[in-house]
Order: sequence, then structure tokens, then C-alpha cells
Amino acid sequence: MSATTILDTAPLGALIRYTDSTPKPPARFTKKLAAWERSNGVGRLVKKEPPRPYPTWTAPASFTLHEGNFSSDGVILVTIMRTHSADSALTFEVAEEPQPGQVRVLLDFGGCTELLHLAESVTAAELWIAREGYCPPCTHHPTGFFRVLSKGRSRRQETQELIMQNIVILAGNIGQTPEVRTTQSGTKITNFSLATSRPRLSEGRVMRDENGYRVMDTEWHRITCFNGLGKTVAEHCEKGMKVLVHGRIHYTKWIDSMGNDRYGCEIIAEKVDFLSRPKSAENENPELVDRDDEIPF
Repeated sequence: MSATTILDTAPLGALIRYTDSTPKPPARFTKKLAAWERSNGVGRLVKKEPPRPYPTWTAPASFTLHEGNFSSDGVILVTIMRTHSADSALTFEVAEEPQPGQVRVLLDFGGCTELLHLAESVTAAELWIAREGYCPPCTHHPTGFFRVLSKGRSRRQETQELIMQNIVILAGNIGQTPEVRTTQSGTKITNFSLATSRPRLSEGRVMRDENGYRVMDTEWHRITCFNGLGKTVAEHCEKGMKVLVHGRIHYTKWIDSMGNDRYGCEIIAEKVDFLSRPKSAENENPELVDRDDEIPF
């Protein structure tokens, strides 16, 4: 079936398999295998998004699949998501739908509904909500889902706290292999550069070159990760990978050897999602991607 059919008919929580209908290459051809895996896989449907109009173009409707997690000591550090647009050329199928009796925990955010967890029962859903710190509704919906608010906040608190926030979300390509260093106190710090691009505008219209292609402006961002997250990024990220970074802006100021004030800006990453196949999945350790019965929730 097509991506449009998935958007129209598949329920949140369903396992979706996608393929480009090409045969899987032998394992010894690592680059070909990695390219094949980018177009062939399975994930749980966690979000659907409608078309979004922008000043110069309209983004098509899309849906997001949760394909797995990287974890350490039982703590999820990185989630692997893949988003497919309605005009995708891949072929999709519903491999499994939520079973009768299962309960979905949903979060409304940004005009969309996102699946946070798929529980085996109402009691299991209530325990998960309490453990993760979300605000539950008063009653369980009879069709099998809970709607929750963000962690530990009422709607009034959320509105008040949004007045003062330092939140950054960047999606782009890694510019170079992440670099790791250790401070004197033993803190491990991982740095990498992230490139984001957008069309160049002139008087509200997209500029094009002599060949008719859009002119793009690229900006570079310095990303900093600490400890466990930094270790995961250093082990599984490389130049050219596409990632989604959630974090905050951090400004620094210092005086150089000439006595001049100098300023710096970096993004402190709190979460990094892999939007392309991680390095380990292209080599010999695919088991690092957690795919047990409880994943992706």
C-alpha cells in the first residue's frame, strides 16, 4: 500500500513495514547493505502530521515510525525515528495492529497527536504514566487510550512556563566525525558541527541559480554532548549522518590574550535522534539497536 493509505487507515501503534522492493544485498557489501536498510525496515507508527503551509511552499502530510532505541544501564539515550512523506515512492504494509485490550498513551503537541507508549492494559498504562511523570486525565477513554499532558505540569503551568524557555530543535547533517575530550574533573564532552540549510529568499520569493535550482543558505552549529549521550554519539555518529538535536542555547564569554572580550555560542544537546542509519547498524553490531518485545515503547 502507499504512504497515503497508511496516513488514512493505519492506527497509531501499528507496526509498519516499508520496502523499495529490491533484494537485500549480501552482508559483505556493507555500503550497499546500509543503503538498502535505509529504504527497507519496520517501525511503530507514533505520529501523523497534516500538510503544513509555509510562505513559499507546502510540506506534504507525513508520518513517523519509531524504529528502536540506544540505551545504557536501562536508560534510553537515543531514539531512532524515520519520517515518511505522503508522496514517498516506497511500498508500505501494516504488519501488526494494536491488539484488543492494549491501551495507547497519547500526547497532543503542536497540533498533532503522538503515541508515547503502548501498554498491555489500563493498569499498566496508569503505572507507566505515574512512573514517567506525565499528568493523567481523569478517565480512561472507552476506545482504548489515555491522553496526557507534558510531564508533571497542568495546562496552566505549561502556559506559564512557555513564557520563559530555552529550547532548540535542529535537524541537519553532521559536518565532521564527533570529537571527544575529558575535563580534569573526569567529565566527557563530545563536540560536533551540524549543518542546516534553507532556501535563500529575496523579496519574499525563493532565489534560483542560472540552472533553475534553488539557492540554499547553510548555517553551522556547534553541538556539545555530555557523558552518556556524548559516548553514544561518538560511537555511532559520523560525518554526513542526519540527526535531530533537542537542546538549549549556551553562550560563553572570555577575555583573549590581547585583553579583548570574546563571545561564543553552542547548543547543549539533551537528546539526539538518528534520522539516518547509525554507524553501528552499517557494520557488525546491529544488536546495539534495542528491538526487544517492549520496544519501541
